Amino acid sequence: MSLIRKLFGRGSTSTRAEAAFRAGQVWSYRTRPGEEESLLLITRVETRSGVGEVVHVRVAGLRIENPLHPDGFSAEISHMPFAPEAVRRSVTELLRSGVPGLAENEGYGSWKDAFDRGETGIFTLTIAEAVDAMEAAVR
Repeated sequence: MSLIRKLFGRGSTSTRAEAAFRAGQVWSYRTRPGEEESLLLITRVETRSGVGEVVHVRVAGLRIENPLHPDGFSAEISHMPFAPEAVRRSVTELLRSGVPGLAENEGYGSWKDAFDRGETGIFTLTIAEAVDAMEAAVR
């Protein structure tokens, strides 16, 4: 069992059809091959003008090629904003709710400033597709 799974374990479970996303939730999701232990952590849910509800997530347990990282790989993406439907298409099981401290995120402030200036938006891809896009961007 990975460290991530040990930390966030299993609490009460739910399926994606019942999903009402809330900060502090930890979900399993349809991962990329080789990242089956990866987890999706909901850091914030808010409503933004022009796009409606936004689900902000941290994705842990990855293996993203990153030439800028000392090890050549990144294990986490600390902030990604998604449309709720994209998250629903990705998640498979709610593993835990009420995990404290997930909202602290340096990437959110940068995203919010850029969003308010009209320079960025939200992902409508699945989580795995968005991780692929992020990996391609850093190569």
